[in-house]
Amino acid sequence: MFWESAEPPYFQSRGTGSADERIDFAYDGQETELPSSVLIGRELAVAALMEFADSGRRPDCVAWDET
Repeated sequence: MFWESAEPPYFQSRGTGSADERIDFAYDGQETELPSSVLIGRELAVAALMEFADSGRRPDCVAWDET
């Protein structure tokens, strides 16, 4: 997920999972649930992190859906 500011638009990564299937994870100590359609692979996640670290902007290597 990517938030450039406290105001919309917000973005969710577009992965290959199903929007009907849910995944659970903990973020900052809080349990959260998201559709598996936002999951991206580890290799792409690392590339996105490196791109973000270099530019400070939303990575272009990931497909995004505006929410």
